[in-house]
Amino acid sequence: MASSEVARWISTVLRGGSIVKSEDIEKVVDLMLGAVDMDGRKYILNALLSTKSTQILHTFMESRGPVIFRTWIAEARKDISSAQCEEILLKTIDVLMSLPFDVERLKDTQIGKAIKLLASDKRGSQELARKASELKDKWLKLISDDDSVSSPLPSTYTYENPRKRPRFDIPAAPAEIQQVE
Repeated sequence: MASSEVARWISTVLRGGSIVKSEDIEKVVDLMLGAVDMDGRKYILNALLSTKSTQILHTFMESRGPVIFRTWIAEARKDISSAQCEEILLKTIDVLMSLPFDVERLKDTQIGKAIKLLASDKRGSQELARKASELKDKWLKLISDDDSVSSPLPSTYTYENPRKRPRFDIPAAPAEIQQVE
């Protein structure tokens, strides 16, 4: 879909430059699937950057949108040295920074892998590497905070041998239960 078509379609769901209805997210995602040129992608990214409603952003997170971003990043990395691809990558990172990711969504979409590759890609600019690294660090912190909060291991968890399964210290039964006749 050409950028002029994307601009025409996206203008039907925007109010003041941002998406204002949750039900319009599916239209935006459909546009994302059809936006093959970089200018069309810029229209969509700008609309998402302008959207501040947490409800609408959460609806976007539940859609296929984050997975499409992973594809866009992979495609733009092929020509990372072009100014237009770099601009799309920088805008995509800005949008990803503003989206309410949780650990489950990061794992489901595997978009973190694309950002990690982008952060270490020497063909891009220093600004691109820096912004990708900031996003990667933000997501790593999110994962580490989640791991520390939801650790399934009790405090009595011990290792006898690191190559064997860990064992849990189980307290002895009270004396009255131990004396079975």
